[in-house]
Amino acid sequence: MKKILIVDDCPETRALIHFALTRENYEVIEASNGENALIKAIQEIPDLIVLDIVMPRVDGFSTAVKLKENTKTENIPIIIASSKGGLRHLFELNKTLQVVDFIEKPFRPETLLEKIKNILE
Repeated sequence: MKKILIVDDCPETRALIHFALTRENYEVIEASNGENALIKAIQEIPDLIVLDIVMPRVDGFSTAVKLKENTKTENIPIIIASSKGGLRHLFELNKTLQVVDFIEKPFRPETLLEKIKNILE
């Protein structure tokens, strides 16, 4: 069973993604901010991370940088999920981050599932 870490400060967004992923037999881990995401990613080593950008404590961009700097988490694929479409360029400019995909909020769960399946298969 593939394990996915959902990182989003909005409980409703996490619940929606969690529901969609568990229906497809993914194991789901959740974090409400970047700081918790870093801890959970190191402890759990998920197969993929769905990462929001705008969050308290540690934002998504900083979280992605720290994940890629850590040898335990550097190869975990990251999908950025954000309502701030313009922030996509921050990731495109920083080639070391190697974010595998972006999805703009609001999105349909089916669209995210399709992206996840394409990455993990």
